[in-house]
Amino acid sequence: MKVNEKQQERLERFFEEETTWFANHIYFKYCGYIIIGCSLIMAVFPTKALDRDSFWPHLATYMLYIYGISMLHYRYTLYQEQKNNAKSIMVLLQYLPVSERQYRIFKFRKLEKTFFFLALFILVAKIGISLIAYHSFTVWDVVIPAGFYFLVPLLLLCATGNKAA
Repeated sequence: MKVNEKQQERLERFFEEETTWFANHIYFKYCGYIIIGCSLIMAVFPTKALDRDSFWPHLATYMLYIYGISMLHYRYTLYQEQKNNAKSIMVLLQYLPVSERQYRIFKFRKLEKTFFFLALFILVAKIGISLIAYHSFTVWDVVIPAGFYFLVPLLLLCATGNKAA
């Protein structure tokens, strides 16, 4: 994908200026991080600690994580005028000289760092706790953060387009 830096700068300025009046932008950002934080508490447990029935706790944790990621993504997909319903940001962006591809690249750039650092935190914490508590770690302690907390949210972001992840 070719990145047009001029359009990326326009989008950056647009989201800096336009989100100041958008109260839900703050709601989506902080509630998203709070929900992700709650899911991270359970996500750092080593796989050995969950023992036999580890699918259900991981599923609940992952659902919370995806919901938090969706809320972070909503900041770049919805806007709301005063006392009106929320609308797609594409309604506003059609008046800017920005292509939809550049808009998708912008969202991807904004959220990929967040996904990477969250997955890295989970990976380091899982391995650290496993080494301290069990003096070893399993393959799942590496696969789950790398796959489910980094790759799957990125794939959801790429696949959904203007919808939330």
